[in-house]
Amino acid sequence: MMPFTVLILTCGANAPYHMSKIMKTYYPECFRLVGVDINQKWMVASSIYMDEYYQCPYSSDPTYYQFILDVCDREKVDFIIPLLDVEHVMFYKENPDLLNRKIISFGLSQDTICFFGGGEISTFNKSDVYKKFSEYGIKCPHTISKNNEIVDNEQYFVKPIDGYGSIGVGLYEGVNIKNINLQKYIVQENCLQPEITIECFQYDGQISTIARERMASRAGVCVK
Repeated sequence: MMPFTVLILTCGANAPYHMSKIMKTYYPECFRLVGVDINQKWMVASSIYMDEYYQCPYSSDPTYYQFILDVCDREKVDFIIPLLDVEHVMFYKENPDLLNRKIISFGLSQDTICFFGGGEISTFNKSDVYKKFSEYGIKCPHTISKNNEIVDNEQYFVKPIDGYGSIGVGLYEGVNIKNINLQKYIVQENCLQPEITIECFQYDGQISTIARERMASRAGVCVK
């Protein structure tokens, strides 16, 4: 049997490293891995498991989408695994450019994206997700909606509204963030430790989860 070719986007992150390691350690004859990332190959740990590697433009670059499609054509990709929110929107399950190439995406479905994106295929951010979760009664950390709700001597958790990987997040006293731009940042109540990351997987109608405590982070990536 010919191995399936799997294209992993943003493969320099922590989760793609573990996926690549598992596939190549236990099922090396089943998968041929192709990775793309904005960094050079020598900077990406998961590249040791990649059969082919491409340094790509930023996902915000206008050339990024076609770059990925060109890699799909060149490598005859069978499956594509998006990681970042914007990648899920670009390469969602029903994407016609992927379907025409008979590529199966592990990205979000069109219905899910439209649910968070206001009824159409469009990008959505952490604020949009918070509003939807709140609307359906799913508990989330309280999010500040107006600057005048911030109390000077209280501590808040601040993160970019379009961020990922814990990059640019931090704990700040209210007095230092009174005039923060709430169009670019989310200000939330400071939750208590420990910090738990829960990874969820759905297959054949069954949802499985893996819970991990984040003991230490470096450059936004959990390292312990």
